[in-house]
Amino acid sequence: MATRAASPRTASPRYGQTPTFFVTFEGDNTELMQLLATTLLADVASPFEDLDVVGTVRAITTQRAGRVLSDLTRSLPGEPDLLDPAWQGEVLPLREERLVDALARRLRTLVKEGKNPLRALSPCQDHTLSATRAHVSRRSHELFSETADLSGLPLLAQVRDLSTLSAIGRDPTWWLGHGLLTAETSRGLQKQVGSAASPDERGQLEPS
Repeated sequence: MATRAASPRTASPRYGQTPTFFVTFEGDNTELMQLLATTLLADVASPFEDLDVVGTVRAITTQRAGRVLSDLTRSLPGEPDLLDPAWQGEVLPLREERLVDALARRLRTLVKEGKNPLRALSPCQDHTLSATRAHVSRRSHELFSETADLSGLPLLAQVRDLSTLSAIGRDPTWWLGHGLLTAETSRGLQKQVGSAASPDERGQLEPS
């Protein structure tokens, strides 16, 4: 369980605004993920303002109904290669973009129906966590790719692949429903995850 510590309603001379402090028990990142979601939503709501949770949700409700999203159909024709880093680097941002946008639209609907902006995130917790996990997956892939390219260590590339495959495997229905994964590829996904996670005789991860 995670709890939020109350912060004084005064401006911080160091940070310029009233800080919000979060205290979490080891292994529970729910509060931190929700805080990250607020940051992601703030990018949707108002790229030029520093908003708190209430300000972010209110800003979202005053926006037009949707954004111009990346075209899902422009990429990835045919059977995808799950271990292709270019494919991974293209689809992970698409998932994040759509989940954050859908969360923003859901919050907009709740507030327009009379929900208090401060409490509007509560019924959307599952959606919130999915959006933030998508963001973490995308950033992890970017960082692993950059480090693997610089270091020339194949093990880092294999860890990147394992992380990406695991992220896809947590919600294959979403990927299938958006045309980013075929039924045939989905059926072989868990086998690829298991293969990527198996150490070989040199103590490295097995290449799939």
